[in-house]
Amino acid sequence: APQELDLLTRVTTRFQEDYAATPADARALLEVGDAPDDAVEDPSRVRDLASFTLLAGILLCRDEALMKN
Repeated sequence: APQELDLLTRVTTRFQEDYAATPADARALLEVGDAPDDAVEDPSRVRDLASFTLLAGILLCRDEALMKN
């Protein structure tokens, strides 16, 4: 739905703004897991990867992702 897309766009923008202000937090998020992405040097790429990681978490926690009708 257009409203959901608008909300997800705004949330992603907010994540990007927050991680632009706190790049160490973005880097810390990317270092979690079995295959950390420590090869990424570009701060804007680190910011985007961290933001999209959080967005993916939101999408995967939605009922539509968990339930099949």
